[in-house]
Amino acid sequence: MEQRVDPEDGVPRTLEEVKKKYSGIYSLSEIEAYFQDDCRPLQSGGYKSSAPVQSDAGLEGLEGWLEERGLEDYLEIVTKWCEENGAITLDEVDENFEDIKAMILASEIDPGDRVRITVLKGKWTGTYVATVLGTDSKGIRIRHEEDDYEESLPWSSLGGKKYTMEPVTDDEDEDEEAVEVPLNQFLRLGHLRVDPDAGAGLELRWVKVGYCVDRVDRKPGQPDLREGDAMVAFGGAILAGLDEDGVEERFGAKFADGVSFVAAPLKELMRPTIEEVCREAEKFLAANQS
Repeated sequence: MEQRVDPEDGVPRTLEEVKKKYSGIYSLSEIEAYFQDDCRPLQSGGYKSSAPVQSDAGLEGLEGWLEERGLEDYLEIVTKWCEENGAITLDEVDENFEDIKAMILASEIDPGDRVRITVLKGKWTGTYVATVLGTDSKGIRIRHEEDDYEESLPWSSLGGKKYTMEPVTDDEDEDEEAVEVPLNQFLRLGHLRVDPDAGAGLELRWVKVGYCVDRVDRKPGQPDLREGDAMVAFGGAILAGLDEDGVEERFGAKFADGVSFVAAPLKELMRPTIEEVCREAEKFLAANQS
C-alpha cells in the first residue's frame, strides 16, 4: 500500500493512516486531496527537475528574483530553503513562494509577537490573532487571543496550503491603542429568536468573553445578532470570564424564545481586559434592568 510523507510531521503514512489521523478535523474529500496533493511520495526525495544542479554560488538569478520582490535581505535564508528542498530552478522557487515566505517570517518572529493566522481548509476556516509563545526548528507555538487556546503549527503547514501567517504590524498595534471608544458604546441589548423546529439557527463558539456568533441561519433569523458578534451576557447572567463549561451551562439554563442578551462585536471586546468587559457588561445590565 502506497505511503506518502505527511508534511505536518514528516512521517510516512498510507491513505488509511492519514484518514485516521485527520478524521473529525477535515472531511473525507479534503483528506484524500491532502494525501494526493500535499503528501510527498516516499521515494521522491524532494522536488524533481531535469535542470542542472545549482552551483556552489547558489541558484542562478535568485538574487535578482528576490530584489524584484524587496526580499534581497533574505538571500541566505532562501538559498538554504533551495538546498534543503532540492530546488534548482527559479520556477520551483516561484511555485513554492508561500512556503518560502513562511520560512522568512519564521526568521523574524520572537516570543510575545502577535500574528494573524488564516485557516484555509477544514472545519475551522477563518482568521484569528494569536500571541507567539515560542519557536523551534519544527514550528511555532501560539496562544489564541480569543480563547487562550494553545497550539503548535509546523512550519510546513504555513505555506499557504493549510494556513497563512503574517505579523500584526506596529502600525496596527498603534491604531488599536489610539482607538479609545468606551466599550459601552458597542454594547447593545437584543432578544433571541427560537423556532420550535429550527431552534435558534446559530453556530456559536466559546471565547473568553462569552459566545461568539460564527453563523446566523435565515430561519428563524436573529435581527439583533450579526456574525462576528459575541454575547457577553444572556438572560441577565454574565457569560464573560466563564470557562467553556460554565458558559454552556449558563446559556443552556436560560435558553428560550425572547430571552434578552447583551452583545458587541468580538473585535471590540478583545481590546479591553476580561475584567473590564465583565464590569461594563454588569453596568449595562443594571442600567437596562432598571
